[in-house]
Amino acid sequence: HQQATAFLSSIINNSGGNLDDIAVSTSTARRSRATARAEGASSIKSSYTFLIGQINFDGKLLGDLEGSFEKVNRLAVVAVQKEGNQLLCIAKTDDSTGKVEAATVKEALDNWGISSDNIIASCFDTTSSNT
Repeated sequence: HQQATAFLSSIINNSGGNLDDIAVSTSTARRSRATARAEGASSIKSSYTFLIGQINFDGKLLGDLEGSFEKVNRLAVVAVQKEGNQLLCIAKTDDSTGKVEAATVKEALDNWGISSDNIIASCFDTTSSNT
């Protein structure tokens, strides 16, 4: 965030702008990026159509993105169809049990308006945590 803020400040200064007239801070940059991501995601989601295909999902233990060094479970859910693949979510889950993963996949499908009637296959790996 600090690099982006410094870069933006440099562009404003070198373009003859006045930094006092523009809000330039790491918080402003963070909010602006979050707004842009949300608007982009909304646009993609509203124009997406799932006709018929399969759902792939897989979990992985990854570092937490919220500033801690702890590992958290993440579940990627992807819709696969002839027209192309669409990442539906990479959700943080409480654990990697089949029950939790099934609920997370169902929530992702509901969020994207994908009916189970249009799903012809599902692909996932089974590990000892799922048995």
